[in-house]
Amino acid sequence: MQQQLVELQNKVITINKELVFYQSITQGNTSSKLQVRELQLRADEHTVDSYRYRLVITQGQKISKALTGTVNISINSNNNKSVTLKEHVLNLRHVQVIEGQLKIADNIEPETITVSIKQQKKSAISQTFDWQIEENNHLMR
Repeated sequence: MQQQLVELQNKVITINKELVFYQSITQGNTSSKLQVRELQLRADEHTVDSYRYRLVITQGQKISKALTGTVNISINSNNNKSVTLKEHVLNLRHVQVIEGQLKIADNIEPETITVSIKQQKKSAISQTFDWQIEENNHLMR
C-alpha cells in the first residue's frame, strides 16, 4: 500500500507539471520561436537495447498557419559517430508531441541525442541533449 501511495504521488506530481506546461502554452505567454521544450527517454521494459522517447516541440504566439517540415532524431556515440534513427513529419500549430521507440545497435554507446528540425529544406533548429536514461526522466530546455 505504501509503495502504491508513493507511485501515485509521483504520478500526480508529473501530471501537475504537464498541466502547468500546457497552460503556459495555451495562455500565450511562451516564446514565439520554434523550440524543443522537452525530451523524455526511458528504457523499454519489453525489448533489450530499445528506448521509448517523448518529444515536445512548441511554437508560441503569432502563428497564422501550421509549421511543416521534418524532425530528425540522431544518436551521437562515444566514437564521434552520428546515426539518424528516426524521422517524423512536423505539422505544428502550437504544440506537437512525438512519441516513438529507438533501437540501439549493440556496437553503439550513445553519449548524446540530437533533435533537428527542418522547414522547407532549411535547418530551423537543432538541439543536443545528454543521453540519460532514468525512470520518469525529463530532459528539459
